[in-house]
Amino acid sequence: MEEATEIDAFDILKRDIGILRDLQRMLISIFVCDENQHSNIAQLFHFFDEISISENFSVYEGFLRLLIHIFSAFCCAKNHKNHLTIFLSIIKRLIIKHSLKQSFEQSTLFFIFQANKHFLLFLFEEGVIDLSSIIQYIYLYDRDDLFLFFAPEIRKYVPSKYQYFIELFRDDGRVISNLISQSNEKKDMEGQFPDEVDIENLLEVRKEIHSNEKIARIIREDDMDSFIKTFSEKDPVIIDDYIYSSYLENNRDVNDNKQGKYQLNFRKRVSFLEYSMAFGSINIFHYLWLHNAEYQENSLQYSIIGGNYEIIHILEEESKFAFNERHYYKSFDYYHKEITEYLRNLIGINQFAISTINMQMRKSNGADFEFCYECLINQDANNDTINKKGTKNEDKKLAIENEGNVVPENQPIYEILLHSIVSQPHLSFFVFYQYIFHSDIDINYQYGRRKVIINLFKRHHFIKHVEKDIMKL
Repeated sequence: MEEATEIDAFDILKRDIGILRDLQRMLISIFVCDENQHSNIAQLFHFFDEISISENFSVYEGFLRLLIHIFSAFCCAKNHKNHLTIFLSIIKRLIIKHSLKQSFEQSTLFFIFQANKHFLLFLFEEGVIDLSSIIQYIYLYDRDDLFLFFAPEIRKYVPSKYQYFIELFRDDGRVISNLISQSNEKKDMEGQFPDEVDIENLLEVRKEIHSNEKIARIIREDDMDSFIKTFSEKDPVIIDDYIYSSYLENNRDVNDNKQGKYQLNFRKRVSFLEYSMAFGSINIFHYLWLHNAEYQENSLQYSIIGGNYEIIHILEEESKFAFNERHYYKSFDYYHKEITEYLRNLIGINQFAISTINMQMRKSNGADFEFCYECLINQDANNDTINKKGTKNEDKKLAIENEGNVVPENQPIYEILLHSIVSQPHLSFFVFYQYIFHSDIDINYQYGRRKVIINLFKRHHFIKHVEKDIMKL
């Protein structure tokens, strides 16, 4: 990696964001162009070689995060069946050809991949991540979802820990009953105990990437006949019923973890109507909508997740709630460029306004490097500032979130990154930290009542996970 004295830190940032933008484009093209899928995968693999991905830590780390986020974004698509296989083949390529295991500390890899249990399982099977790391994380953070998912491995290799976690989570009877019922779907659950878990069946169930609850599968497949039949068997018919959190689901929006927690919470749920929006199930959505299923303002975000234009237009014309900035920012998470543009025009947002950039980075669950790169090339190259104002509503919201500080008309790029990283623990892409570390920033730089640099190290345990990797730079 070049020293900051040789290449300006901002130029390094722009270069690496440009590479990540290209990687993002290639990944997305694999899943939106089925007819060219094989050639697009080959192009991605060739690009790994071309950029020597294992020799650029910032790009490599950023790509791993991008891989996880794009999987989450595209797994709601109707043709998602082979997506997991493709993603695992990409990870396999990184292991074999690009020294994935050797390029990162195991703690760094675990910190990145714990957001996707199916990827984590693959890394365990490939000998990249140890089971001890998974067990430790379950213990430290009460990750009952990880315990449910890795119960077969824990029971096989560390039976004492399996029994320990059974006792640990026994107070939450739903965790244990979920483990049993998932492994014995077609059996009578009456009187079952944890030692009667059918591990073989649990292994089969675990191949699902979404809830395997019967009604959830019906809604995802938009199977109107089965949906009506299921309702006819219920008395009374409950239009406003829910899909509860599933340990199989990696998409936190669909699992409705509004508090940003990974633990299963069996009170967390999304309505049938919201679930139909998230998976673009237009027929079931129509049925529930015509039968006046209840919904809230937050429900509209599920139409953005699903990306079904017909559903979005129905909501725009008939919903008692209007689409707003929050839905605009959500569209970045799912790489729906047409929907992003549609909402931008509908709401009236200046996409390169400083407040828009700041809010987008704060509200997004990941990084859209296409957007990031456009922001960088649209800024003032002479003083590294963005000098456009946003809507009054955006500026007002941002001022409130920044403890009353009015957003200046000219603000350095590093300040936008600093404020965004401090406010969003998940926005821990090393490419942003590298820019901050190599920039001429006062260690006591303060925004509002907070010393921003100090907050970085206080609030984000990401640093402790990558500190060994940083020493390699």
